[in-house]
Amino acid sequence: METKKEVKNNVSVVKPAPAKTETAKESSIVLVKNETKKETTPTPEAEQVKALTAKIAELEKRLSTEPKDIESRIAYYKKKQELTQRYERFLVQIERVRNLIEDVSEQNTEIADFENDKTAYRLCLMTPSNYRDDPAFCVTNAELIDDVLCMLLTRMEAKSNDLKTELTA
Repeated sequence: METKKEVKNNVSVVKPAPAKTETAKESSIVLVKNETKKETTPTPEAEQVKALTAKIAELEKRLSTEPKDIESRIAYYKKKQELTQRYERFLVQIERVRNLIEDVSEQNTEIADFENDKTAYRLCLMTPSNYRDDPAFCVTNAELIDDVLCMLLTRMEAKSNDLKTELTA
């Protein structure tokens, strides 16, 4: 009797050859596990495939959040456009406040704290009027103005980060 050796999934199976008569019974099957271990080292192609698969999943997720019908898509993209415009305006104003902080610290070092001097930067609280707003309180102190501008800058940056997060969502 001849035997056949088959290998499936790292398991060797030894089977006896089938008998020539129908009445003969098969002998038992002996399983022998191969002790070979495959060392897997990630190849650059495999890493690239994983990265691309993750990117595809992310893009499919983003695509599934977009509306399907045309009216909803128009409203969705109008909202995105409005958010983008607001975000860009915030970025311009943030840069403007940064420049003001530098200018105030340079120019207001020699001015008295609460004078209404026309040659210095002033932070004023204005009383509303129909024709012309009148200053109710003015500060020319460089440190006070710097503190107010820094607080304003911090809040504007937080708001612009919120807008950026909302845009990318």
